[in-house]
Amino acid sequence: MSVSAISFGSNGGGSESAVETPRDEFLKLLIAQLEHQDPLAPQDSAQFVAQLAQFTQVEQSAETNQRLQALEAAEAAGVRAGFANIVGREITARNNTAVIKDGQAPTASYVVNVPHHADNGKIVVRNASGAEVATIDLGPNLKGDVPFQWDGMTKDGTMAGSGTYTFEFEGENSEGDVEGDIKIRGVADALDFEGGIIKFLVGGAEVAPADILSIEG
Repeated sequence: MSVSAISFGSNGGGSESAVETPRDEFLKLLIAQLEHQDPLAPQDSAQFVAQLAQFTQVEQSAETNQRLQALEAAEAAGVRAGFANIVGREITARNNTAVIKDGQAPTASYVVNVPHHADNGKIVVRNASGAEVATIDLGPNLKGDVPFQWDGMTKDGTMAGSGTYTFEFEGENSEGDVEGDIKIRGVADALDFEGGIIKFLVGGAEVAPADILSIEG
């Protein structure tokens, strides 16, 4: 009897599955070896037992992989459901980007945290190429959270083109330059899973869950 004629189905008949598992392949090889061994020189019993042990390991490995995949799928579903509860709520997150689309100004507001006193400061708006397109004067005596918003207008008085822009804080005092951390504030409009990466959309800007600092509402 040929190996291809052997059926492993529970009903004892029928055709083989189009997709074979490692277990099916192992059984085929083992049975073929037994069928074609020399009757006058049968396989060594120790070697046969070793092959059976290998089969057991293969079967256990396949079962473990299936269980891990099921757990991973369940965990991913739970994570997505938890993040979905944030949609529609106002969040504050580490983010220094703004998105302009179809001539619409960014809807999110921003805050720059100035940990050390600055005599004056401004926000420099740059396009994707790094070129300066606008500045936002924050005034004198800056410290703590300083709010600002960009209306999408460039320094030549026209609306910036569609794209993603970045904010940079520039401040100084008598001791030199002062740094500031920029945060975005707005409603999480949507939750995106594209490419397996979870991110929220806030006024068009992409916010990673790890960058969220607070959730309100």
